[in-house]
Amino acid sequence: VLNEIIVLVEEFGAFPANARNIQMKSDTLIIPRRVGGLQAYFVGENTSVGESDASWDRVQLVCKKTAVANRISSELLEDTVIGLADYLTGEVARSIAELVDTCAFQGTGISDHGGIIGACTKIVDGNHDAGVVTAATGNTSALTLDIDDLIATAGRLPLFARANAKWFVSPAVFAASVQRLGLVNNVGLAGGNTAANLASPTELRLLGYPVVFVH
Repeated sequence: VLNEIIVLVEEFGAFPANARNIQMKSDTLIIPRRVGGLQAYFVGENTSVGESDASWDRVQLVCKKTAVANRISSELLEDTVIGLADYLTGEVARSIAELVDTCAFQGTGISDHGGIIGACTKIVDGNHDAGVVTAATGNTSALTLDIDDLIATAGRLPLFARANAKWFVSPAVFAASVQRLGLVNNVGLAGGNTAANLASPTELRLLGYPVVFVH
């Protein structure tokens, strides 16, 4: 028996790798959030200044506990020719990473998602659609998106978010849209792509922002 296991699995953990990690001293944490600021005015000589107030709300962070259970006999653990304990440790890590990505991106608030509503779910709930872009008529899938749709999406990004902005996209959508558009735009007037165009790797950036693959 060869002392290794073939492990062909998808990679997860995109969300925690790109999210801000905050140390918490308890299972809840309150963070104040600015929702409105002070107002500046033009004023004349000896004229009172109109008053304004800053406004705040708060974001509450609540810890969620995840766990994985697995039973294995001590005999198997001692007699196996492979590093079974190391392998199972990797399986636990992959399982938790997949759960975190699933909940953070597409959680619906059900118990299987720990009550978490994911970013993709929330952005289309009708209350958080400031960044939603409707593609041009007829552009209804990754295969029909055009560069104007992608530019319009990037254009919705506020200045405060641009420094750390990234595209989160599945490999299939990236290939069908970004890579397809890159090859089409390289055709030019010379009659088509060259073998070098087709063989060269596509940089994981789009309109200046990094691309992160997520499933």
